[in-house]
Amino acid sequence: MAIAPLDSRASYIEGLIAISVLIDFFYFLYQLEKLFVVSDDYDQFVDVCKINKALWILFLSYVLFTAPLVAIEWLDATNLDETTIATANVIGHHWYFWIYAVNFIVYLASLEDFRAMYVIFLKDCFNLTKRP
Repeated sequence: MAIAPLDSRASYIEGLIAISVLIDFFYFLYQLEKLFVVSDDYDQFVDVCKINKALWILFLSYVLFTAPLVAIEWLDATNLDETTIATANVIGHHWYFWIYAVNFIVYLASLEDFRAMYVIFLKDCFNLTKRP
């Protein structure tokens, strides 16, 4: 049994990759078509303005809470002592972790679906504690 030369094996593998990419692409198009099918129940759709507002608030909070970390990263290039840099690093990371609380509050305040989902989650958590 003869072994195929390296070039033909490589082209065979490239062909398999191309076929798998095409299959994935057509599957993606199929799923995308199912996504944009218009239904008669318009109450299930989310208000685009509310989503845009929430995304802008999330973007601005990301910039606000991560910008100090960028400045703190550059403190190593200065002639400050290590305790000052370490203190700034701790304060900056504490400030950064507030982004998670702000994200939660933004989602809770702007999206009714998120509020309903969170109420269901809390009910499930409380029901877990009531079981024997």
